[in-house]
Parts: sequence; structure tokens; C-alpha cells
Amino acid sequence: MSIHKIADILFNLSLDMDYADSLDEYATEVDCIEQELHLIKDTNDVLYATLERIAWQNPDYYQWALNR
Repeated sequence: MSIHKIADILFNLSLDMDYADSLDEYATEVDCIEQELHLIKDTNDVLYATLERIAWQNPDYYQWALNR
């Protein structure tokens, strides 16, 4: 799974019920998460594998907020 897709899923999982406010910064937030994931992956941190596993378990959340 691509890092961008993982970042998108993790962001969507973090949204609360009032997600409309977060859509203004959607691309910026996903990009920020993606950059951090690259750093974590480059250090071979076990956290990356954990976050990737969470994304694999929640594929329906990919672009969830944009598709609502």
C-alpha cells in the first residue's frame, strides 16, 4: 500500500462527526501525515508497520471524507 494511501486512511480515521471543517485542510493534512510516514519508514521504526496494518484493516476509509 502506498504511503499516500496510508496517510489518507489514517487522516480519515481521525475525523470526528463534524468532518466538514477538516475538509478545508484535507490535502495539507494528508501531505503532512505522508511526510511523517516517510520519516518513520526511513528509520525502520516498528510504528510504521503498525500504522500500515491499521490502514490495511480499514481500506474503506480511503478518501472517505471526500466521497461523502
